[in-house]
Amino acid sequence: MKLAALGSADSLQTLTLTPDEAERPAAGSRPACVVRSPDGRRFFFKSSPPGHVAAEILSFDVRRLGRRPAVATAARSLELPGLGEVAGMVQPFLEHAGDRLPTDPCVWSELQREVMLREHPWEWLLGNLDTHVDQYVLFGPAHMPLNIDWDHALEDLSIEHLDRFTKRNPAVAPIRNALYDAYARGDVALDFAGVRHQVRRIARLDERALRRALAAWAERAGVEEAVHRDVAERLIRRKRGIGPTFRVLLRDLRRERLARRLPGQSLPLRERVRITAHDAWQRLLIDTLHDRVVVPWLRGYRKVLEARDAITGRREGGRGARG
Repeated sequence: MKLAALGSADSLQTLTLTPDEAERPAAGSRPACVVRSPDGRRFFFKSSPPGHVAAEILSFDVRRLGRRPAVATAARSLELPGLGEVAGMVQPFLEHAGDRLPTDPCVWSELQREVMLREHPWEWLLGNLDTHVDQYVLFGPAHMPLNIDWDHALEDLSIEHLDRFTKRNPAVAPIRNALYDAYARGDVALDFAGVRHQVRRIARLDERALRRALAAWAERAGVEEAVHRDVAERLIRRKRGIGPTFRVLLRDLRRERLARRLPGQSLPLRERVRITAHDAWQRLLIDTLHDRVVVPWLRGYRKVLEARDAITGRREGGRGARG
């Protein structure tokens, strides 16, 4: 099924939607609910501040400019049972395999590896390093990984150095980093032609169209003009420099792989120590700490937000009754 057939942003804004209490997703950091239209179609609603909604819509707009798969998003406010009126975003519900990518990329299919490689330049362009394993669903018969959570886009534009360890913060590692790790160790072979193709596609994006999308983002997010100008210039600068950025990344990956595989080749001692330390921490994050620490923390954070929304809903309901 084509993603565009699931619904457009315009149609999402006008649909009558009713929460389905039988389907309340357990994952995620914010209150969420499956909602249904009168004809029985399912959609996904998530509580979100305006900035996150705006980032999700911007990511859709930019990815569509580059002809990348994207899920339509619209800002909505819905009445949720026990929570009252909740502002957030709604998207078509994406039928998927129900499981997630293994943390070991050696067992990924060739298609899964290729898709994850091709997505990297777009996530970098949009300043979205919030790409841990739970941000992807496995879509379609081939279980193609699709990032369905772009609401933290633009938050990482200040991170300008890209290597195989780059992450948003020390506690959460992008799952793609595990793929680069496996390549550097010689455990998987990768063809970077698809990455280079996406880099060229980004470099050719119409900057006028990008600036229009960023102006719409600024209006939806309610940011000041100075913030809008700063974000726009950072993203345009990222777009213009994406070729050299990825050439350095791919060059360093090949260099490390060859140094590990060829007799008599070796990296400098300081670099080997740095790589060993980063590798050990990254594997711990991806294989162990994500499920044991990050996921429980996100679940607890969501419960706090649900309690807050429930209290706010009761207060507003009380004021309405008194009025």
